Amino acid sequence: LPAGLLWCPGAVASHPPDCSRYSFGGCPRDFNPVCGTDGETYGNECVLCLSNR
Repeated sequence: LPAGLLWCPGAVASHPPDCSRYSFGGCPRDFNPVCGTDGETYGNECVLCLSNR
């Protein structure tokens, strides 16, 4: 099940991720938590997208 975005405590985004923005050579270390549809909180959108690859 691909992780999209839901509400999780501390998560800031509430929109579907735009994974086309990331080359997956690595993710930035910024902390902007997002919640996946799997109920997990990811450190940022890039990390969520990387987990869906």
